[in-house]
Amino acid sequence: MSSCAITSKDAETQYSESEMPTSNEIKLKDEFEKDNLNNSSIEAFEDRAIEKVKEFFEYANVVQDSSIDRALRKSAQDQCHSLFYKDIGIIGLNNKKYSVDEFLDSLYQNRIYLPSISDLLVSKKYQKSSKEDFYSGEIKFTYEHNGENGKVVTILIKSNKIFGEDVKEVWEVYLKEAML
Repeated sequence: MSSCAITSKDAETQYSESEMPTSNEIKLKDEFEKDNLNNSSIEAFEDRAIEKVKEFFEYANVVQDSSIDRALRKSAQDQCHSLFYKDIGIIGLNNKKYSVDEFLDSLYQNRIYLPSISDLLVSKKYQKSSKEDFYSGEIKFTYEHNGENGKVVTILIKSNKIFGEDVKEVWEVYLKEAML
Protein backbone atom coordinates (compact mmCIF):
# COMPACT_ATOMS: atom_id res chain seq x y z
CA MET A 1 0.00 0.00 0.00
CA SER A 2 1.42 3.35 -0.98
CA SER A 3 0.96 6.56 0.94
CA CYS A 4 -0.61 9.65 -0.62
CA ALA A 5 0.34 12.02 2.18
CA ILE A 6 1.99 15.30 1.31
CA THR A 7 4.77 16.30 3.64
CA SER A 8 5.19 19.85 4.90
CA LYS A 9 8.35 20.05 2.77
CA ASP A 10 6.27 19.17 -0.36
CA ALA A 11 3.64 21.76 0.52
CA GLU A 12 6.32 24.38 1.12
CA THR A 13 7.89 23.63 -2.29
CA GLN A 14 4.51 23.76 -4.06
CA TYR A 15 3.57 27.00 -2.36
CA SER A 16 6.81 28.78 -3.16
CA GLU A 17 6.74 27.57 -6.78
CA SER A 18 3.18 28.86 -7.25
CA GLU A 19 4.21 32.27 -5.93
CA MET A 20 7.13 32.59 -8.36
CA PRO A 21 6.32 35.14 -11.06
CA THR A 22 6.40 33.99 -14.66
CA SER A 23 8.76 35.62 -17.15
CA ASN A 24 5.78 37.47 -18.67
CA GLU A 25 4.79 38.80 -15.25
CA ILE A 26 8.35 39.99 -14.66
CA LYS A 27 8.41 41.75 -18.06
CA LEU A 28 5.04 43.37 -17.38
CA LYS A 29 6.15 44.52 -13.92
CA ASP A 30 9.38 45.95 -15.34
CA GLU A 31 7.46 47.76 -18.11
CA PHE A 32 4.99 49.32 -15.67
CA GLU A 33 7.84 50.65 -13.53
CA LYS A 34 10.04 52.04 -16.36
CA ASP A 35 10.55 55.79 -16.68
CA ASN A 36 10.10 55.72 -20.48
CA LEU A 37 7.61 53.48 -22.25
CA ASN A 38 8.00 51.69 -25.58
CA ASN A 39 5.47 52.03 -28.43
CA SER A 40 3.56 48.84 -27.65
CA SER A 41 3.12 49.89 -24.01
CA ILE A 42 1.97 53.34 -25.07
CA GLU A 43 -0.60 51.78 -27.42
CA ALA A 44 -1.88 49.59 -24.57
CA PHE A 45 -2.24 52.66 -22.35
CA GLU A 46 -4.04 54.51 -25.16
CA ASP A 47 -6.52 51.62 -25.29
CA ARG A 48 -6.91 52.00 -21.52
CA ALA A 49 -7.50 55.75 -21.99
CA ILE A 50 -10.38 54.99 -24.38
CA GLU A 51 -11.85 52.65 -21.76
CA LYS A 52 -11.55 55.35 -19.08
CA VAL A 53 -13.40 57.85 -21.29
CA LYS A 54 -16.15 55.25 -21.83
CA GLU A 55 -16.30 54.70 -18.06
CA PHE A 56 -16.60 58.46 -17.53
CA PHE A 57 -19.67 58.65 -19.79
CA GLU A 58 -21.20 55.51 -18.29
CA TYR A 59 -20.83 56.83 -14.74
CA ALA A 60 -22.01 60.30 -15.81
CA ASN A 61 -25.16 58.74 -17.31
CA VAL A 62 -25.92 57.08 -13.97
CA VAL A 63 -25.25 60.35 -12.11
CA GLN A 64 -27.72 62.29 -14.29
CA ASP A 65 -30.47 59.63 -14.27
CA SER A 66 -32.88 60.75 -11.54
CA SER A 67 -34.82 57.45 -11.79
CA ILE A 68 -31.83 55.62 -10.25
CA ASP A 69 -31.43 55.26 -6.48
CA ARG A 70 -29.61 58.24 -4.90
CA ALA A 71 -26.96 56.06 -3.23
CA LEU A 72 -26.06 54.45 -6.55
CA ARG A 73 -25.94 57.87 -8.24
CA LYS A 74 -23.63 59.19 -5.51
CA SER A 75 -21.41 56.11 -5.87
CA ALA A 76 -21.22 56.69 -9.63
CA GLN A 77 -20.34 60.32 -8.93
CA ASP A 78 -17.41 59.17 -6.73
CA GLN A 79 -16.28 56.69 -9.38
CA CYS A 80 -16.45 59.35 -12.06
CA HIS A 81 -14.41 61.74 -9.92
CA SER A 82 -11.73 59.09 -9.32
CA LEU A 83 -11.04 58.88 -13.07
CA PHE A 84 -9.49 62.37 -12.93
CA TYR A 85 -5.98 63.07 -11.69
CA LYS A 86 -6.17 64.70 -8.27
CA ASP A 87 -8.15 67.94 -8.40
CA ILE A 88 -6.78 69.35 -11.65
CA GLY A 89 -9.62 68.19 -13.89
CA ILE A 90 -11.54 70.73 -15.96
CA ILE A 91 -14.68 70.02 -17.96
CA GLY A 92 -15.93 72.38 -20.64
CA LEU A 93 -19.57 72.17 -21.69
CA ASN A 94 -21.75 74.73 -23.51
CA ASN A 95 -18.96 77.35 -23.46
CA LYS A 96 -18.61 77.09 -19.68
CA LYS A 97 -15.77 75.52 -17.70
CA TYR A 98 -16.46 73.44 -14.61
CA SER A 99 -14.28 71.80 -12.00
CA VAL A 100 -14.98 68.07 -11.86
CA ASP A 101 -16.99 68.52 -8.65
CA GLU A 102 -19.08 71.37 -10.13
CA PHE A 103 -19.76 69.36 -13.28
CA LEU A 104 -20.81 66.24 -11.38
CA ASP A 105 -22.99 68.21 -8.97
CA SER A 106 -24.70 69.91 -11.93
CA LEU A 107 -25.28 66.54 -13.57
CA TYR A 108 -26.65 65.12 -10.32
CA GLN A 109 -29.04 68.05 -9.94
CA ASN A 110 -30.04 67.81 -13.63
CA ARG A 111 -28.92 71.37 -14.39
CA ILE A 112 -26.92 70.06 -17.35
CA TYR A 113 -27.32 67.02 -19.57
CA LEU A 114 -24.65 64.82 -21.12
CA PRO A 115 -25.77 62.88 -24.25
CA SER A 116 -24.53 59.47 -25.38
CA ILE A 117 -21.34 59.15 -27.40
CA SER A 118 -19.85 56.84 -30.02
CA ASP A 119 -16.79 56.45 -32.22
CA LEU A 120 -14.04 56.91 -29.63
CA LEU A 121 -10.54 57.05 -31.05
CA VAL A 122 -7.08 58.30 -30.19
CA SER A 123 -6.75 61.69 -31.86
CA LYS A 124 -3.39 62.59 -30.33
CA LYS A 125 -0.98 59.83 -29.38
CA TYR A 126 0.71 59.91 -26.00
CA GLN A 127 3.77 62.16 -26.00
CA LYS A 128 6.05 62.55 -23.02
CA SER A 129 6.16 66.07 -21.63
CA SER A 130 9.61 67.64 -21.76
CA LYS A 131 8.99 69.63 -18.57
CA GLU A 132 7.01 67.12 -16.53
CA ASP A 133 7.33 63.41 -15.94
CA PHE A 134 4.12 62.30 -17.67
CA TYR A 135 2.65 61.53 -21.08
CA SER A 136 -0.31 63.44 -22.53
CA GLY A 137 -2.74 62.43 -25.28
CA GLU A 138 -6.29 63.00 -26.55
CA ILE A 139 -9.34 60.86 -27.15
CA LYS A 140 -11.93 62.14 -29.63
CA PHE A 141 -15.57 61.04 -29.64
CA THR A 142 -18.80 61.77 -31.50
CA TYR A 143 -22.18 62.59 -29.95
CA GLU A 144 -24.80 60.14 -31.19
CA HIS A 145 -27.65 62.68 -31.35
CA ASN A 146 -25.99 65.34 -33.55
CA GLY A 147 -22.69 63.98 -34.88
CA GLU A 148 -20.61 66.74 -33.24
CA ASN A 149 -17.22 65.92 -31.77
CA GLY A 150 -15.74 66.35 -28.33
CA LYS A 151 -12.40 65.41 -26.83
CA VAL A 152 -10.85 64.35 -23.57
CA VAL A 153 -7.21 65.02 -22.69
CA THR A 154 -5.74 62.11 -20.78
CA ILE A 155 -2.45 61.81 -18.96
CA LEU A 156 -0.29 58.84 -18.23
CA ILE A 157 1.53 59.42 -14.96
CA LYS A 158 3.28 57.36 -12.34
CA SER A 159 1.24 56.69 -9.21
CA ASN A 160 1.88 54.70 -6.08
CA LYS A 161 -0.05 51.43 -6.08
CA ILE A 162 -0.21 48.79 -3.38
CA PHE A 163 0.72 45.24 -4.39
CA GLY A 164 0.26 43.04 -1.34
CA GLU A 165 2.62 44.55 1.21
CA ASP A 166 4.66 46.46 -1.40
CA VAL A 167 4.05 49.95 -2.74
CA LYS A 168 5.23 50.41 -6.32
CA GLU A 169 5.28 53.43 -8.57
CA VAL A 170 3.53 52.39 -11.81
CA TRP A 171 2.04 54.12 -14.85
CA GLU A 172 -1.67 54.95 -14.60
CA VAL A 173 -4.10 56.64 -17.01
CA TYR A 174 -6.15 59.58 -15.73
CA LEU A 175 -8.51 62.06 -17.33
CA LYS A 176 -7.31 65.65 -17.17
CA GLU A 177 -9.57 67.85 -19.27
CA ALA A 178 -12.76 67.30 -21.23
CA MET A 179 -14.23 69.51 -23.91
CA LEU A 180 -17.79 68.28 -24.21
